[in-house]
Amino acid sequence: MGAAVLAVLMAAALGAAPNAPAYSRDGLPIETLEVPSPAMGRNIRVQFQGGGPHSVYLLDGLRAQEDANGWDINTAAFEWFYESGVSVVMPVGGQSSFYADWYQPAANNSGAVTYKWETFLTQELPAWLAANRGQDPRGNAVVGLSMSGGAALNLATWYPTQFIFASSLSGYLNPSAGLWPTLIGFAMRDAGGFNPQHMWGPTSDVAWRRNDPMVNVGRLAANGTALWIYCGGGVASELDTGHDFGGNFSAGYLENITLSTNKEFQQKYLAAGGHNAVFNFPPKGTHSWGYWGAQLQAMKPDLLRVLGVGVAPPPPPPPALPVPAPRRTATARAAGSLTPRGRIDERPSNRGCRGCGRDRSGRAVRLSRGHPTRRGRRPHRPRQGRHHVGGVHHHPRRAADHTAGPGTPDAPGLQQRLAHPSRPRILGDHRRDGPVADRRRLHRRSLRCGSVRVHPRRAGAPRRQRCAPRRRRRRHLHRARGRTRARRLTRRVRQIAAWTGDPVWLADVLRAEGLTVVEHPGWLHRGHGDFRDIRGVMVHHTGADHATAASIADGRPELPGPLAQVHIALDGTVTTVAAGVAWHAGAGSHPDLPTDRANWHTIGVECANSGTGPTAPHRANWPDAQYAALVGTCAAVSRRLGVGAAGIVGHREYAGRAQGKWDPGAIDVDLLRRDVAACVPLAPGCRSEHVRRLQRRLRDAYRGYAGHLAVDGSYGPQTEAAVREFQLRTPGLRADGVVGPATAVALRLAGG
Repeated sequence: MGAAVLAVLMAAALGAAPNAPAYSRDGLPIETLEVPSPAMGRNIRVQFQGGGPHSVYLLDGLRAQEDANGWDINTAAFEWFYESGVSVVMPVGGQSSFYADWYQPAANNSGAVTYKWETFLTQELPAWLAANRGQDPRGNAVVGLSMSGGAALNLATWYPTQFIFASSLSGYLNPSAGLWPTLIGFAMRDAGGFNPQHMWGPTSDVAWRRNDPMVNVGRLAANGTALWIYCGGGVASELDTGHDFGGNFSAGYLENITLSTNKEFQQKYLAAGGHNAVFNFPPKGTHSWGYWGAQLQAMKPDLLRVLGVGVAPPPPPPPALPVPAPRRTATARAAGSLTPRGRIDERPSNRGCRGCGRDRSGRAVRLSRGHPTRRGRRPHRPRQGRHHVGGVHHHPRRAADHTAGPGTPDAPGLQQRLAHPSRPRILGDHRRDGPVADRRRLHRRSLRCGSVRVHPRRAGAPRRQRCAPRRRRRRHLHRARGRTRARRLTRRVRQIAAWTGDPVWLADVLRAEGLTVVEHPGWLHRGHGDFRDIRGVMVHHTGADHATAASIADGRPELPGPLAQVHIALDGTVTTVAAGVAWHAGAGSHPDLPTDRANWHTIGVECANSGTGPTAPHRANWPDAQYAALVGTCAAVSRRLGVGAAGIVGHREYAGRAQGKWDPGAIDVDLLRRDVAACVPLAPGCRSEHVRRLQRRLRDAYRGYAGHLAVDGSYGPQTEAAVREFQLRTPGLRADGVVGPATAVALRLAGG
């Protein structure tokens, strides 16, 4: 398309930006100031709303009017920042000025006017506001759109102390390169009849490069300025309702060609070491005020955080709870004190216990010896009263309120883990805790209380010599049992983490995703056996653009079908082929899958595509409908399995080394996982790398209420609370604590 046609569309788009009145409500403290500008030789009108010592400067677009700023005409920006702790500054005028210092007077259709906007915004206006409105000339924010998007970044580049936050909304971020000088010239002539050479001279002049954010991205990254960069994909949405078709088309086309410069700016910013920017490139969005207003609201929490107002400081970490000293109750006093060996003196209380050999007065009574065990022992079994041994309490009421000191059982058969100050205890030690330790304490108690436990054949041996071999044998036995239980528990957790059984729900979840689904005849009963546990999705291409679902179901002579569970055609039609195991993976290995056994643990997705070649760029020869269906299929299955986008595996990632596979061709699996992650919600209880990315994003960008968040990949209560707080502060989001597609876009977890 020629430059002239592009310029016509650009001018039409800039002229089509709606001017429907959306003034803020009455009663707001908005002032219209006349600020003198010696550099421009006249007073400049400025709309101002006080709210704090720091300000946000809202710059207008190419067709700026002389009566009011476009932000006030087309949005409720004053109302959005009312009582936020930040003042709002809206310079009025500056049509086609790019908010720069021009070389020559700006000659337009109405005459000539001096443009020294950079001087006014960085010297004259801050000084006047500081003297007359108490505004701090440092630590402010600047937001620009369209024409002023690049100007906002330029101001932050050259005046980093004044502007610590800068935002470009649909801005032209490479004005000195390619056709952009020509396009800008056409647009300036259409919007007032201005000549771009009066602004920065010929395109070879250094001023063009000085005012080019792309050229100076390294300086901007080194400044550490917080950035918010937005550009839509050129597709209209509900925010364009009521606009004429021509306006929507031209605004969409202009946004689309602007998007390429914004993405290039992102790449160069990251390459320069930048780390303090938000890049938001949603698929929908045209060059119009509805989207810019929505972005201003979305960036507000970040803006306030950077300016240090409107948000509470992060809560201090909870203090460490002191370890309480053991309560020395009547029970503990009756049980005695610590012996020189560090053990509790296990003298029985004289409060009476049937079977202990003494009554309440201490007189000897008949022993209740219980029943003999297999080894001829007669264990002591107290039935009522209290008996204090090693801190163990057997009175029903005392056992309920846990007042017996160290070693109190907190449930039947369980030993409370309390460490006595003079006798450290290792948690989980089978020699000191648990039912075995309880039995040993009862054994020692029976010896002191008079119950007879004498081995008939070894009665003459000393007690320690008689019992040591048995203690060692039991010690090794219970250590082995503990390891066995741990292994069983690990296996159980791994099984719970995946779906067990055949995916008979495939067709239902794919339809729920909004996909066009066809059920191949007999698919529910087709397969090479049953699944073990399903851990994710494996993506393939068939090698031919027109491979049918029947060919996947029937297979080949050397490899009988089914060859996958799902088939996706070029037009995006999804066919369920089999519910059982399919031969699609073969030999291979992957960290999350058993070696050579992926068929029993993954759902195979075959896409009817030639794959183009092993080195083809991402999505080459992949129709939009087919790729969208692939993303939807992976998202639906991942959501049903609860594994997230991390469960998506490319066949080449699994079998590339073992079989030389390179499918899916022309698909960057990392980018596929990124696109799927935007569709798979993150909810409390899940663990994945995407949760870690969410936590890092919340902690770094929203420190006011998420600065204390731990980045551990586990979606716990703290992460849920931070997500809810973000949703409450972001208009249009439901505060449910779940990161769905809308919240992911608002958090900039997807796209770009």
